[in-house]
Amino acid sequence: MTSGSGFYFFLLMLTTLLFSGEEVCAQESLTFHGATYLSVDGYTSSSQDSTWKPRMPALSARAIFKANVTVLDKLEIPFEIYAATTGLGFQQPFNQFGMSPKFEWLTVHAGYFSTKYSDLSFGDVRMLGGGFEANPGNFRIAALYGIARQARAKDSVAGFQGEFKRTLTAVKLGYGDENDYFVHLNTIQAIDDASSLKTDSLSPFPTENLATTLNFGLPFSRKITVKGEIGASAFSNDIHSPELTGDKIPKIPHFLFTPRYSSQIDGAAKLSVLISPDALWNVKLNGQWIGPGYTSLGYVQLQNDILETTIAPSIRLLDSKLLMRASFGMRYNNLRNTRLSATQRIIGSFITTAQLTDNIGLDVQYSNYGLRSTHVNDTLRVQNIFQMLSLSPRWNFSGWRANHAVSASFSYQNMDDKNIFTSVNTNSSTSLWSLVHTLTIEPTLSFTSSVFYTSIITSFINTNALNLSETISNSYFDDKLMVSLTGGYSFVKTIGQDNQIIGRISATYRLTPSSTFILMVNSNNYDYAQAVSGNPSFREYQASLQYQLTF
Repeated sequence: MTSGSGFYFFLLMLTTLLFSGEEVCAQESLTFHGATYLSVDGYTSSSQDSTWKPRMPALSARAIFKANVTVLDKLEIPFEIYAATTGLGFQQPFNQFGMSPKFEWLTVHAGYFSTKYSDLSFGDVRMLGGGFEANPGNFRIAALYGIARQARAKDSVAGFQGEFKRTLTAVKLGYGDENDYFVHLNTIQAIDDASSLKTDSLSPFPTENLATTLNFGLPFSRKITVKGEIGASAFSNDIHSPELTGDKIPKIPHFLFTPRYSSQIDGAAKLSVLISPDALWNVKLNGQWIGPGYTSLGYVQLQNDILETTIAPSIRLLDSKLLMRASFGMRYNNLRNTRLSATQRIIGSFITTAQLTDNIGLDVQYSNYGLRSTHVNDTLRVQNIFQMLSLSPRWNFSGWRANHAVSASFSYQNMDDKNIFTSVNTNSSTSLWSLVHTLTIEPTLSFTSSVFYTSIITSFINTNALNLSETISNSYFDDKLMVSLTGGYSFVKTIGQDNQIIGRISATYRLTPSSTFILMVNSNNYDYAQAVSGNPSFREYQASLQYQLTF
């Protein structure tokens, strides 16, 4: 979409929404609810260094339209449209259009949509395609098919080797609700389109995946609930590799999965037990085992080669004014000795929230993360401990004809590397301090002052950063107009000192109870101490006009 056509679309959508909303909603058999967000941004920048490149286009626009149509109080049709004058490749002009109409126990997906089957099968992929979810009574039936990933060409400048187009099919059959007794069978099948990307010797291989899981829930009583999932996965690292043949090879229909020399089969399991003897305290026990070869392309971010156990108690005391939560766990990898060494991770945390009085509170948090490997080579052996402690007091009071809210925070982080060869480069400690004071003068005038300080100490270099800011805000015309002004100064000091000065003016005007105009103007002046090293100092200014409408 070109910049000019984008602005025409922006104006067309604004006109349509302003004049057609009431007509649609006037029909008793049809209700139309939703929201739209329209914005136009202007940007300019300058620098005395010729290597400076503007970080935004001079003029850009965005339009987001979300709506839900209800027919006869039975059929619900939610959908979303996103358009912008800037973007990447296939994402233009409409990269987020989807509808998921609902009719009693049936939901149908079309276009872009997201859903979740279980923790080990399908959940973090946004699909472009179609599907349905049917829940008649206690039965659960769902299926989907579509594009899980679009092809992306190689980008040598960014170091990106490219991606194949990937199609995915998923099916779910089960009985029972996940808040009660249930058992669900989930299956996903995904394959890359080898013809969708021009490849070379550095390109990734096209893959294929078939994963099936069974997840269940067993609430034995109000005090004990058990949930879990077991699964198996077959994954081919390269669909160009030869097929496996022979009597010992599993007979799997080729439209589901083709065993190859690059294939692997593995399993996974998760179990969670919640024990709640009383409303004031409970204990949760978690465990998971995910084999090193287990892969589900319905969960792109799923980690494998993991054995992990955790215990997490929680308790409320003093009429719930004191809340204490803790967690302790162990994680191991190299489950089948496929790596040069195994690692052991110890994860522990403790969180306390205390309301000492009606006006004074305190939050305390501590976490400890330890990593240790058993590599026989001293130079490659890993053993380190990361610790973090934070204290956050807060105080509300009245005085000097104003209301005051004061919050402070201190946190200390330490990385201790026990390896004598690598500790020189990795040992570090970080201290962070903050203080925020908000003064409110009746009825609407407020002043917010903040100070943030950071100190990072390493073996080679120390870094200190300070940020000071002040924000003044007030409302006018019976709270229809809210105006705020912010100014701030920051510095970052290592070898030299970088300096930054920012300014911001924002105004929000409520045109009607359902529509709002927002104007923001930002100024950012950044001076690098080492500008001659390739970091050009710059001045940049941005203005944004936004319109928000709910109906």
